[in-house]
Amino acid sequence: MAFRKIIGFGDSSFVVSLPKDWVEKNGLKKGDIVNVEQEASELKVTPQNLKQSIAPKEITINFEGNLKLLKSQLFNSYINGCSLINIQKKDISNYYADIKKLVNDFVALEIIQSSGEKIVVKDYLNIQDISIYDNLRRMDRIVMSMFDDVKEIFKGDESKKGYILERDDDVNRMYNLILKLLKKALNLNDRKILNLNIEEIFYYWDLVGSLEEVADQLKRVVRYLGTSKNVDKRVIELYDQVYDHYKQAMKANFTHNEALCLNIMNMRKEVFEKCEKYAEELDNNSGLVLEKIKLIHSSAGNIARAYIKLGIRV
Repeated sequence: MAFRKIIGFGDSSFVVSLPKDWVEKNGLKKGDIVNVEQEASELKVTPQNLKQSIAPKEITINFEGNLKLLKSQLFNSYINGCSLINIQKKDISNYYADIKKLVNDFVALEIIQSSGEKIVVKDYLNIQDISIYDNLRRMDRIVMSMFDDVKEIFKGDESKKGYILERDDDVNRMYNLILKLLKKALNLNDRKILNLNIEEIFYYWDLVGSLEEVADQLKRVVRYLGTSKNVDKRVIELYDQVYDHYKQAMKANFTHNEALCLNIMNMRKEVFEKCEKYAEELDNNSGLVLEKIKLIHSSAGNIARAYIKLGIRV
């Protein structure tokens, strides 16, 4: 916290000096214009032409051949705003294809340099070109296409199984991007560029986490289904019901319908009881599928709850 003395300026104005480090951080200079907003007893000063915060963070990852660990390290570096990521290993060129695939899981990350001992990845994200809401809608459409594909697999269309994995990757890519944007929105300038308030940061964080969980469980439904022939009609009935609840939960968020959210949350117990009852009557594989359907329904309830807790009010 810095203290500033109020200085009189003419007969009708007062002047307060701005901290030098704040001016430099925001790329301002003498003569530039700032916005001054009054909120109760507070004044907020922001640059008129907002620019995204640029933290020239550079990180070096010593890669030991564990691709799962590297994926987690890339995720951590990405959402925490590292603009340059150096991945080092003596024989790293042997892993180039695998590392490139991992990098492709993150929007705006690109490999800009590669040698026998190092791969350099740069973040080209420009938040001024991105809308969190638009990416959330896109994420929702991909999840619904996964629901539709699983339904076709229930009917015997094995060709849809490959699409499920591809679409889950797309959901993960959107999820990583939105988390990165929400982390950046903790900075006031970035929050204004993204047109968010503090409550919306936590709201979207909660919401996209539930969408990502739904996609993961849909992928696992297919994994545990085994052969898709002769899927019990009770499993399909519950699946259809849960899909409808998911769509209603998302609709409630998009249309700001609190009553619909409460209704979705109220139906959770009924579906859970059916899942448990049918699991006792069906074979082991069907029981595993029902468990995933139950988790999907739980996430649908969490999507409805996200609006109740912190959703955007109009």
